[in-house]
Amino acid sequence: MLHVQAGIDKELSMEQDLKLAVITVTLTLTTIFSYAIVALTA
Repeated sequence: MLHVQAGIDKELSMEQDLKLAVITVTLTLTTIFSYAIVALTA
């Protein structure tokens, strides 16, 4: 039972890492696009 719980915890932490990575990439892209739009319209 403990082994299964450890496996579930590991999967959950991996899922959180994935969400964090997606958020980071999204924020980075948003920032780049914002700068690009400002540069183009300026």
